[in-house]
Amino acid sequence: MDLFYRIHVFTIHTPPLKDRDNDVLILADHFLHEFSRIQNKRIYKISKVASLLLKEHSWPGNIRELRNVIERATILCETDALQERDLPVTIIANESVSPLSPPASHPMEEHLEDSKKKKILESLERNRWNKSRTAKDLNISRATLWRKIKEYSISAS
Repeated sequence: MDLFYRIHVFTIHTPPLKDRDNDVLILADHFLHEFSRIQNKRIYKISKVASLLLKEHSWPGNIRELRNVIERATILCETDALQERDLPVTIIANESVSPLSPPASHPMEEHLEDSKKKKILESLERNRWNKSRTAKDLNISRATLWRKIKEYSISAS
């Protein structure tokens, strides 16, 4: 306990990454350049759709989670720009929406919704419409999956 009081002179509050959405893209860009160099790839930027998805995510794992997501995406990326398809399903199927997101009528938002619907449909088909396995596969709760199925009017036709 003595050690704690010796080093606990100042407390510095750092807000979580979800409250600093402008920092998300700055950090993501930094990690992208770092991992591009390490993996000897020429990935120069993050696409607009991928950027929007990164900003919308709540980042419960803070910077460490962001770093891991960018490292994984860099490994998967086959172009000179990190794309939505390079991001994990957990980022693509994210439910949190930033107040800075474009309105639903915006073409980019419509593209995101179509992509989310497609990912859910692919996972449902891959899991033979087993909702529990599909939710686990997408790393979302069953309740979220049911909401998305209803929202996107997905049926096993």
